[in-house]
This record gives sequence, structure tokens and C-alpha cells, in this order.
Amino acid sequence: MFDKFGEFDSAEEMNRAADAQKAEGDTAAVELLAKENGIDPEDVQDYLNGVVGEFCTPLTAALGKLEAESAALGLFGIFQSWKEMLVDEAIKNVELQGNIRKKGKNLKDALAAVLKEESKKRKTIPADIAKASGVPVNTPVSTMTARDQKKILLAYYLGGKK
Repeated sequence: MFDKFGEFDSAEEMNRAADAQKAEGDTAAVELLAKENGIDPEDVQDYLNGVVGEFCTPLTAALGKLEAESAALGLFGIFQSWKEMLVDEAIKNVELQGNIRKKGKNLKDALAAVLKEESKKRKTIPADIAKASGVPVNTPVSTMTARDQKKILLAYYLGGKK
């Protein structure tokens, strides 16, 4: 991930890099920059064709990074759900958009923070539910709510601010 152009700290940095490549006439480099950073190919074509003035916005930069990281991690199930929590929050929160894009912040560590807390907050399945499901009575399950999970994700990116 981020092999050719490296990790960018902001949408502004990505826009400067794209502008420089576009000025050189290197559309393939602009397309590779987009691919590395999860920017939608149709948005890139609009940028290259002059339909839009900038390569990305803070929102598309943040969502693109989450998408690229998600693909690299091969997310599934609950991990995908946690990523979608971040997407939903980023759409509403400009500060979160910028912090997702920051160098050193990554989806892997955000998800690991939630998983670490999840592993501490477990209880065994109630006997009646276990029996009805055919699952062993001593099977542990998380007691965390989606709200708790979201708080951890936001704390990772926002440093405790919401």
C-alpha cells in the first residue's frame, strides 16, 4: 500500500501531487495515485478532464484511505462493520476526515484498539440461549455495544474528542 507515492498527510498534499503529475501530462501517474489512495476512477477522469478542479476533497481522501486499507487488510464481517462506522462518522465530521488521512493513523490500529477492548469485555452465553442455538454454554461473546465500539474508533482518530 502507498508503494509508489507514499502516504499522504492530507487531501491538500494529494491534490498538489496530482496537480504536478497532471501538469507533466502524466495521466497514468495520476491514475496510479488514485488507485493507491482509493480515489474513485470516475472522479479521477472528471479531474483529468477538467470537470472538477481538484483531485480529491478531504472527504474523498479519507474515504479513499479507508477503502484502500480495508482492501489491503481483507476485511470481513465485524471488521467491515467497524470500518463502515468510521465511514458514516467521517461523512459528518470534517475533523475526522483530516485525521483519518494523517500519516501514522491507520485502519489496522483503529480496529485493533476495538478488538483489544472486545477481548476484555466478554461473558459466556446464557444457558437457555446456548441450548436453543446448539452452541456450548461456555462460549464467550462480547458485551460491547456498537456505541462503545464507535467511541473507541473515534478516540483513536480524534484523541478522545468526538
